[in-house]
Amino acid sequence: MKVDERILTALCPDCEMEILLGAMPQKGDMVTCSNCWAALVITDLEPVELNWDTEEFDEDDWQEE
Repeated sequence: MKVDERILTALCPDCEMEILLGAMPQKGDMVTCSNCWAALVITDLEPVELNWDTEEFDEDDWQEE
């Protein structure tokens, strides 16, 4: 079996920076944008899409005082 040597990329949904995902990303993999530090998760593979990682979201950090 020949290994596919493509390097897949996706755009950060926050800052639209191109993020390198490697040759074999998997749905559910976690990535961090090197530009805005958004915690992201791969939500789809065809086409490759990223979305914010809702498990990292802590409502207590965002409550208004």
